[in-house]
Amino acid sequence: MPENFDEEIDKTLHFNPLAEAEEITGKSYKNNEFTSMLGFMMAMEHNEKKTSLLEFFNDSTLSMNILDYIKIVEELGQQIEYKT
Repeated sequence: MPENFDEEIDKTLHFNPLAEAEEITGKSYKNNEFTSMLGFMMAMEHNEKKTSLLEFFNDSTLSMNILDYIKIVEELGQQIEYKT
């Protein structure tokens, strides 16, 4: 693994696509349709990258199914409490 791998993971997890789009265009996404669309496209790409990264490290993701989530939680030594 590269020496700065933790920094790259942190950078990926904290990436803000709208702020990056605004930095590129110099305009607010709130007032500029192109900036808004660029931010949206960057967000879609970023979500795929982030999900792949989290899955690689066997971490939970927003779109994972509940059985996979429970497996990860139990592998970490935690117990799921079900409430109805």
